[in-house]
Amino acid sequence: MKRLEGKVAIISGAAQGMGAATARIFAAQGAKIVIGDVQADKLHEVAVSIGPAAIAVKLDVREEADWQNAVATAVEKFGKLTTLVNNAAVVLFGATEELDKQAAQRLLDINVIGTLMGVKHAVPALRANGGGVIVNISSIDGLTGFNGRIAYTASKWAVRGITKALAYEYGPEGIRVISVHPGGVNTIMGNPYGQPAEELREASAGTAPSTTDRESGFELERVAAHLEAAAAVLDAATVAPEACSATAARLRELAGASQGIEGQKLDLESLERTLTVLEEKLFAALTAAAPEELLVSLKAHAARELAPYRSRMGAVQLRQVERQFVQKQLLVHYNLPRLSLFYMSQR
Repeated sequence: MKRLEGKVAIISGAAQGMGAATARIFAAQGAKIVIGDVQADKLHEVAVSIGPAAIAVKLDVREEADWQNAVATAVEKFGKLTTLVNNAAVVLFGATEELDKQAAQRLLDINVIGTLMGVKHAVPALRANGGGVIVNISSIDGLTGFNGRIAYTASKWAVRGITKALAYEYGPEGIRVISVHPGGVNTIMGNPYGQPAEELREASAGTAPSTTDRESGFELERVAAHLEAAAAVLDAATVAPEACSATAARLRELAGASQGIEGQKLDLESLERTLTVLEEKLFAALTAAAPEELLVSLKAHAARELAPYRSRMGAVQLRQVERQFVQKQLLVHYNLPRLSLFYMSQR
């Protein structure tokens, strides 16, 4: 039996990138889907490529009427709504002191308010179904911070916080709320300068046993990991409720054990420092193992990507961003995408 057999999902931002990949993998796993976006032509192409399992609707996530229509379409055409994927988002690059207020407000309206409006209008249908799943797409930027995208980072931390609050609010009604935190993904949003796929493949040549995702059967560009991100969304949408409960119980057990042994609550600052040290050791080992020509290639790639922002960054900031870029690419090269592709589940 397919993992999403009998499920009906709404996926926002589905005209391209992660949203389109998520739509395809959901349909391949048996779901009926309502896909929404403001890019009508691209959205139509995605729907046609999927077939009768997909219905395309105009969905500006800032507009409540569009959300009402999307939910009504799911219920009327497919009989119910079991799953919501809040994927639509935009990104904004640049130094904080050059931030345009109007552009930042638009980003927050789409990334944050759009997520809230989706939940607001989906919950009644999910409740009528006896429960369901809400998957909010945050980002690795919702777990840490990076230079040059302050508004985007703020929005993804907001999505993470929204998810935690919603999990408490709707968990008792059987509605699980989960956030997915992808690392770098080679989509139009994640690779705005359109670096050729050939160059990306060169950086990871020979690191994967196959260029096809074995479960979905879809072609997978090793560095262009949008399908891997979509697979994480699939995992989040299908994880058993009892698994979430068991995880929560284990965390409480660990926290209690820590309190009993140390005589105090779990020291999150100490834990963060420990993780930072481990991260430094990991990347030191990866850098030491990497061929010199690979490091030169990755650094040159970083320089090209950061060229438009070089004049806006100080030397220290530039070195930090270049280092972060190289680290992400090393994870991909050594076939460790799961270290940069996080998702958190709450019950």
